[in-house]
Amino acid sequence: MRGEQWRQIFDRRTPEERRTLSHVKRFTKLATSDNIVLVYRYSIVGLSVAAFYVIFYCLLRYLDVISIALCNFIAYAMAVSWQYMMQAGFTFGRKIGDRGQISRFVVSTLACYLLSHVVVVQASEAGVLPEWTSLVVVVLLLPIVNFVVLSIWVFRWRRNAN
Repeated sequence: MRGEQWRQIFDRRTPEERRTLSHVKRFTKLATSDNIVLVYRYSIVGLSVAAFYVIFYCLLRYLDVISIALCNFIAYAMAVSWQYMMQAGFTFGRKIGDRGQISRFVVSTLACYLLSHVVVVQASEAGVLPEWTSLVVVVLLLPIVNFVVLSIWVFRWRRNAN
């Protein structure tokens, strides 16, 4: 309801005023209750994905039989499998078997994995960051990057969306 009031106020402006206030219109469009629910659901899934990643990573490091890079890869793969199922179904309300969606998800996941690899493995092995610090950076950074990529590209809304 409040979003509609702001839109009515905004729409009363002249075209020139609207052009100069386009950022306000974009913000009010993003701040709808549907988007707030989307962020809430994404956060719930994101927290569970981060927990999966940290638990698997720490467990593998505790076993101390494989390299940091392999620990990171295995933990990331486990967490991402969970992420796809939950983000598609719970957060974005999509069917899990859409091939285009899966392809985009794989590409976005690989890009985020490379970011994770650079931060955790490369920074740790180079001595730039302690291993635990780089792990925290990944856990805080990847959810933000993922949300943007998932909502804009992977699970994008179309008129004929499910």
